Amino acid sequence: MGLHLEFAPSAQFYVGLTALQSGLLGVDYEGLVGTAIPPKEARSDLQETRYLWDLDSFDRPRTYQFHDTSTHSRIRGFADIHQTQYLHEDGGNLAAILWQMRRSHPAHFFEIERHAQAVIPGFSHFVLEPARESKDEVRLEWLGSMTDYPMTPHQLSDGSLRWIALCALLLQPAEWAPGVILLDEPELGLHPHALERLAGLVHAASQNTQVILATQSPYLLNFFSPEQVITIDHDGRESSARRHDSASLQVWLKDYSLGELWEKNLLGGLSHA
Repeated sequence: MGLHLEFAPSAQFYVGLTALQSGLLGVDYEGLVGTAIPPKEARSDLQETRYLWDLDSFDRPRTYQFHDTSTHSRIRGFADIHQTQYLHEDGGNLAAILWQMRRSHPAHFFEIERHAQAVIPGFSHFVLEPARESKDEVRLEWLGSMTDYPMTPHQLSDGSLRWIALCALLLQPAEWAPGVILLDEPELGLHPHALERLAGLVHAASQNTQVILATQSPYLLNFFSPEQVITIDHDGRESSARRHDSASLQVWLKDYSLGELWEKNLLGGLSHA
C-alpha cells in the first residue's frame, strides 16, 4: 500500500505504508524525487519511526447511497427511535433521525421540511409519532397540502424519499456529521431543478465537514468550480485522478459549461476499461 504525489515533473513524493500489529499505520519507505534531497532508505525498524498514525484517531468517513427505495426497503419501514447516533448509510433510520432532530434541533428539522416543501409537489409537513403497537418505533409519515390525514412513506416517490434523505444528511447539526461524507450518485431520481438546490446544500455542508460526491450528472457539475472537480480515468490496469483549474479551462468556459466540457471529454473521466 502506498501513495505517489506528483506536484510538478520535477517534484514528486512517494511513501509506502504498512499496517503494524499494534493497530497503527507505519511508513515503510518514503522519498522525494527530482529534488536535492535523496530518497530515504527503506526502514527496517518500523516501531522506532516517528511516522506513526493511530487509525482510530481519525473520524470515520461514511459512504451514503440512497438507491434502495423499493417497497420493502428499510427507509420505507419503521425505525427504532433509539438508533439516532448517526444517519445510516442506506437511510434506514431516517424517520428516527428526523424524530430526534425535531426534539433536540428544531431549527435544522424545519429547514429540512422547508426544502422538502420546495421540491416535493403537495408536501406540507412531516408527521412523526411513535407507533401505537410499539412506542420504540417511528415511521416517516407526512401530510399533503390538500389532505388532513397522514400518508405513509409508500406514498412518496423514490425521488422524493431520496431527496428527504439527502436533506437530512446535508442539513444535520454539525456535531452529528462525520468528518467525511462520501455520497454516491446523489442525482438519481431527482428532478433537474432540484440539482441546483442539492449543490447549494453540499456547499453549505462543506463548511463543517468534507463532502465528496461521485456523480455522472453533467448538469450537477455545472454548480461547482473546476477546482472542486476531479475526474477519474481507468486504462484497464490502473486508475488515475486529474484535478482541474479555471485558468487552463478559461477559453473553453467562455462558451461552454463545465458539464458540457465533460460530455465533450475535455475533462477526461469518460474512458472505459
